[in-house]
Amino acid sequence: MGGPTDPLRLQFTALRGLTLFAVSVFVLCRATVSAQESVPQLVEVYWQSSRTLSTPGVTNVVVLDDSICRAQVSFDQIQFFGLSRGETVAFAWVKEQRISIRVRVVARPVSLPPPRLSKSVLDALGNGFFGSSMQAFVGPEGNPNFFFLHHLEWQQQNGGNRLSVRGQVQDSTAPGTPLFNANSASIQYSTPQTDLTLMDFPLYVNGGMDAKVSPYSAYNVYMVRGADVTLGRGANRFEFFGGATIPPYYLTLGGTRDVAGFNFNRKQGEKLYLYATTGWVNSPFLRPDSQLRRERIFHSTSYSYFSLGGLL
Repeated sequence: MGGPTDPLRLQFTALRGLTLFAVSVFVLCRATVSAQESVPQLVEVYWQSSRTLSTPGVTNVVVLDDSICRAQVSFDQIQFFGLSRGETVAFAWVKEQRISIRVRVVARPVSLPPPRLSKSVLDALGNGFFGSSMQAFVGPEGNPNFFFLHHLEWQQQNGGNRLSVRGQVQDSTAPGTPLFNANSASIQYSTPQTDLTLMDFPLYVNGGMDAKVSPYSAYNVYMVRGADVTLGRGANRFEFFGGATIPPYYLTLGGTRDVAGFNFNRKQGEKLYLYATTGWVNSPFLRPDSQLRRERIFHSTSYSYFSLGGLL
């Protein structure tokens, strides 16, 4: 049995139902939009490669054209695999909501090879090596001893200028041997007109290699530790040298021969070669280990012509 208020009650009930339906639709749409916003609308994948997309709450994924792309879900992530170049659509279920993702498989961008340095640039940067070797032995008294040998080489060239460093040094704990000794070391710097050598170098006197006129003639070369400067001016070469013969121990001059002087060489032509040497020598007297020393000054001037030589 109804009363006058029944129509109003029915209208209120209908209005409340519509309101609840609208709120439900709004919440559902809001959740869908929120899930859609958390995932990019377009994903690009390189051909024959893969890309992982972080998607919290994802439970499943389906690709419309699996010949272009393949996808799988694992641990809140979607992993896409590019199979062939093209574009397709993937549907992912995130928090029980389906969202759409465009997937585009593209070719990997071409990466140009890094520029290769030219030989002149590599020479200017320089190259070399450093190495060491060790030997261990036990002496007659049962004490261990060690012997180290170190090698160093470095070369650097810039245009016509060249730097070369070479050396061999040793360390030894054997009785009677120095703890450190420079067996050989050489620093050379050359330009088109000048050669500078420090430490160890071969000293040629009486014309050097160019004055060798027969297999039986002497080279007149001596190993010296000191400094040597050679200046080239056209056909003439002026060489200034000074130092001592290489001692058996580093910085020990006992028994060495001190030498200083000047070399002059001239290439007069294809057949004629002129040379001269003026020098000073201080050497031990009578015995190599003698404390007495003697000084001498020497001079020579010569020429070579083909295989003939003479002393002027």
